[in-house]
Amino acid sequence: MYGERERLHSLVDAAVMDFVTKVEEGPTQNSLCHLRAITQSCRQLVADHFREVERASVPVLTLGLAVDNYHQRQDDYIQLQVRLANSTGSSGVSGAVLRVSSDPAHFYAPTPVLSVPGAIPGGSEKTVHIPLKLKPRDTGLTVDGFPVEISCSYRVRDGSERSMPPRSFSVRLNPSGSWTPIDNPYENGARGQSVADEMFYGRGALLDWLESALTENQQPSKCIVLYGQKRVGKTAVMDHLQPRLKWPILPVKFSIGEIIENFSVAQLLWRILFEIHLAIDACGRQIPVLEVPGIADLREFPVLFAKALDEFLSKCRRSETARDLRICLMLDEFAYLYVAIKMGKLSEDFMKTWKALLQKNYFTAFLVGHDVMREFMDRFANELAVAHPYRCDYLSKVDARDLANVPILIGGPNGQSRYQEAALDELIKLTACNPFYIQIFCDQLVKYMNSEATPRVTTADIAKVRDLL
Repeated sequence: MYGERERLHSLVDAAVMDFVTKVEEGPTQNSLCHLRAITQSCRQLVADHFREVERASVPVLTLGLAVDNYHQRQDDYIQLQVRLANSTGSSGVSGAVLRVSSDPAHFYAPTPVLSVPGAIPGGSEKTVHIPLKLKPRDTGLTVDGFPVEISCSYRVRDGSERSMPPRSFSVRLNPSGSWTPIDNPYENGARGQSVADEMFYGRGALLDWLESALTENQQPSKCIVLYGQKRVGKTAVMDHLQPRLKWPILPVKFSIGEIIENFSVAQLLWRILFEIHLAIDACGRQIPVLEVPGIADLREFPVLFAKALDEFLSKCRRSETARDLRICLMLDEFAYLYVAIKMGKLSEDFMKTWKALLQKNYFTAFLVGHDVMREFMDRFANELAVAHPYRCDYLSKVDARDLANVPILIGGPNGQSRYQEAALDELIKLTACNPFYIQIFCDQLVKYMNSEATPRVTTADIAKVRDLL
């Protein structure tokens, strides 16, 4: 590749010059009379060779349309997508300028001269938008389309300017009114809301493992801790796990974030009992009543929490309909408790209380928190000894690509991808496989595609959406 050869030539040239400088600063007879001449001769040989490389690596640019089929927007504009590609193995070009001439019979080019930002190395390409305002449909523009002539100039490595002869392209137009807006399946995820199962990519194996670990009849896990960076989908995992926990498991879910502002141990104990009470009402089964003492009573007599659960579970064991009931307590944002402990707002003794609750086997626990959970577990290793930690990370590249691609395939699940060239690769690079960022980007991308009436996505579209965000 030209770029690698250029790099090696620069390294050799710099090394020779450094050596010659050292020789001249501390000369010896051998270095002055022999070694300096040898190294300078080597430098000249390398320079001669690189000139041959440059002569053989003259850029060969090609122009083309990244998309040749367009929908005329309501304002009669289209965004012509022009691809400028540099041949593999050639040196890079910069300062490319595209020129398009208006055709009064068909369109007007508001930006007849368009500068292409950045360089185009050998073996790479860039796609740019050229806005064209078409004649209204009712003034005689044919449905089939029209020709457009584009020329290009650019600078090569030595600074000289080259130009390409004008080239004519055929732009095809879809019939008026044929554009069908693309359904946007990313809206909920982009807003941080729960998404449907078909939009929950890359977590199937994790959900299977969690379901198995928490429902195992012989020896269920007492406590599982799911932790990771913010916005990687930990709460979504909890949301999708809850309906998979079937009877006799009774999932009881809430967030510590809902009570942390005025947190007290009595408030947490009351909230656990209250949420169990609500889950019993919602499950639609004949389950004995759980008596929930008030917060004030729990503040004065914390033992009432254990008394209430002991009596409830005892009634369940004597019941034909609830004998096998097992409570799974699902707490989101559990790391807030550690933050409260570090700030002195919550006594460290709380963790002894938590350990005692788990040891009494009132429930199994599924705890979710951000990265500080790892530190939390290390500091309270004894109190959280039964906890099984699992890190929730970004999606794999395969799952990330599927999330961005599959929900909007042309023609449905077995259809064609909307992404052309390296557009999908660029999107994944920008979002770093973060599922939340992918949902945000794709939500904006679908809105952009609908506004531009374009069914395909190029790298130019990705850059446009990136700038909008």
